[in-house]
Amino acid sequence: MARDPKNSTRPATTTEVWYDANKKIRERCPDLIINTTTGGGPDMTMEERLRCVPARPEMASLNLTPDMSKFKIAARKPPLPFPREEMLYDECLPFIYKLVNQFAAEMKKHGIKPEMETYHTGGPWVMRDLTTFAMLLGGHIRVGLEDNVYCQRGQKATSNAQLDERAAQLANELGPGVATRAQARDMLGLSAVPSRY
Repeated sequence: MARDPKNSTRPATTTEVWYDANKKIRERCPDLIINTTTGGGPDMTMEERLRCVPARPEMASLNLTPDMSKFKIAARKPPLPFPREEMLYDECLPFIYKLVNQFAAEMKKHGIKPEMETYHTGGPWVMRDLTTFAMLLGGHIRVGLEDNVYCQRGQKATSNAQLDERAAQLANELGPGVATRAQARDMLGLSAVPSRY
């Protein structure tokens, strides 16, 4: 997730910052599939969440159902930058049909493949082990600290790379293995030529 250059504890809210982040990613990883999030941060407006889309990622998350969450955000104490007290987040993001259609239309306009996400009361029970279930059923997965901070039960991941390694291990043990970037582009119907910035 791109960060606000004035406060790195908050997500980016402008297309320019997202574009710059995507450009830097492309420079370091020429054939990586760039997938950005419209999830954003707890207090972002829908307009701010949508501003990553004109920055031309190849994929972006598309929330399909309301997202109801209740969690604590730990305090940031000095000497950490941007200190603040502990916060309790207890909200429901109203992803109604109108918003889903708006986000999907923007993605279509910019040639972006949606990564569909769903949130509902029964969803977590089914999705808890989808890293595993999806592979057993021949599906595809993605991992990242944006949505999950644990590499296994009770143990926090130290990096996205650690989550990647765990997912690759499961894919090799339970499924057909890890797709190359070119294979992933083909399976997802993305252009074989990566986006340029």
